[in-house]
Amino acid sequence: SLSGDVEASDKIEYELPEPEELYAEKDIYYNYLSGIETEETDTLGIRRVTAVCLNNNYSASRFQSGTSEADVIFEIPMDYNVTTLLALYYHPNGIAKIGPVRSAVPAAVTVAEGYDAYLLHNGTIGGASSYLDEYKTDHLDSENDSAYDCFFSDTAIGSVVSYAYSSARITKSLIMLNNEGSHFITDPIYRTPFAFNDDFTTPIGNSAKRVRVFFGGFQPYFLYNENTGLYERYQHGGPHNDLNTGEILSFENVIVMYADNEYKNNHLAYNIEGFGSGLYASGGKYVNITWSKAS
Repeated sequence: SLSGDVEASDKIEYELPEPEELYAEKDIYYNYLSGIETEETDTLGIRRVTAVCLNNNYSASRFQSGTSEADVIFEIPMDYNVTTLLALYYHPNGIAKIGPVRSAVPAAVTVAEGYDAYLLHNGTIGGASSYLDEYKTDHLDSENDSAYDCFFSDTAIGSVVSYAYSSARITKSLIMLNNEGSHFITDPIYRTPFAFNDDFTTPIGNSAKRVRVFFGGFQPYFLYNENTGLYERYQHGGPHNDLNTGEILSFENVIVMYADNEYKNNHLAYNIEGFGSGLYASGGKYVNITWSKAS
């Protein structure tokens, strides 16, 4: 639900430019997930994204780490009261740990594959293993890939079963995958995923000071902070904080995608290929949007 008029009819339609058009100035480099300038010499998205499945149930979410440093976060329902997070990192440099790690669900595999990302997870549920096989996804599973030394059990959080990893271990593990035949740079067939404005632009829409998303009994929400111009996230009765930094998760852009779903293998399965409707909120305003994704 959105505060303000929910009958907004504005549509956003555009064609994504080719990467060469986005990054014509070769002396300026960008993080292609966020559009922010970076010192990394990566103009056309040559480095592959790292995607991490994160546990978001009540017990585990209190110990979430590395979330505030993700470039993009997808929230995917697993049933009507529980979601999992898929955090995307252009490069997880300097992050002490990322976790707790969660099982991969089919939608997480599909999203990760759409970014040509390495996928890090703790087992699979809902038939996700067949998706990994079908897409031939490069992935590391904490249940089966201990040889990569990418995961560790964080005993400091007590009884909660949790695996986390440091950026140094992730980099080492990805290099090992590359040496075994994986590719370390983004496949050229993958386009730059987002088109960014040069300057911040508020959508011409209706008021959206509060954005609430309904996942059955679980209803996280975002409150717009007028001082920072960011949406701050709340769930499970309080602010959604990163244990590493103590910071509340804050976003300049919030996108809600509506998709068909059905129960498969005792979990919700979402069809995120084809097209659908959604909402885009930024700068305290929102508009209706359409989304599409090729198979």
